[in-house]
Amino acid sequence: MPMYPWDSWHTLVPLLLGVAGLIGFVVYKKLGAAQPLVPLVIFNNLTQSLSYAGAFLHGMILWATVYYLPLYYEGALGYSPVISGLALFPESLTVAPISVITGIVIAKVGGYRWAIWSGWPISALGIGLICYLNDESTIPEWVFINLVAGVGLGILYPTVMLAVQAAASPEYLTISVTMTPFFRVLGQSVGVAVGGVVFQNRIKHEFRNYPELGRSQPPMHRMRPAWCSISRLCRRGARSVN
Repeated sequence: MPMYPWDSWHTLVPLLLGVAGLIGFVVYKKLGAAQPLVPLVIFNNLTQSLSYAGAFLHGMILWATVYYLPLYYEGALGYSPVISGLALFPESLTVAPISVITGIVIAKVGGYRWAIWSGWPISALGIGLICYLNDESTIPEWVFINLVAGVGLGILYPTVMLAVQAAASPEYLTISVTMTPFFRVLGQSVGVAVGGVVFQNRIKHEFRNYPELGRSQPPMHRMRPAWCSISRLCRRGARSVN
């Protein structure tokens, strides 16, 4: 599959067409549609707009974390692909139960703001702690570090939706609630894409610092498996020398 730089017309034309299509969609819904698919009036509510931004950011953080943590487990810790998938349990087995518990507590106490005020700081703390992971991290270390992020992201999962429900007018309640998972899924796509660009550009730069690796640099779309393979070979070589 051919890859093109950011300044290539192969890259710019689809991006510009997408932006033009989005602008045209907004203008048509604002001026020409008798019954707009997405009434823009729902974005006039500040609480709803901030909740949509929160849903976007939540999806972006969650899927960027879940998608690229296995790369760390494979490349830095030398785990197999299967074990790397199992190592995601601190997040995957935490988000869903915490989300259910949060929804039950919100129904009992009759308020959701406490979940927003606690969910975002815990999530930020958990993602920040992930920065301390390295190639010498032990299993208890990465398990408990990832549990913090899983708890925070799990608290936020139902809370953003409930915030939209509470703020939306009854006339636009259905479409307002429907837009929440849309923005979350959009954030997931952006999180994976942006993470991929950052990873590929960084690894490409690192390959250039090592002549032996630079001469055998794989295509961009094969950068991830190549990096994992090289990391495993380096770890095996280090063990054999020691």
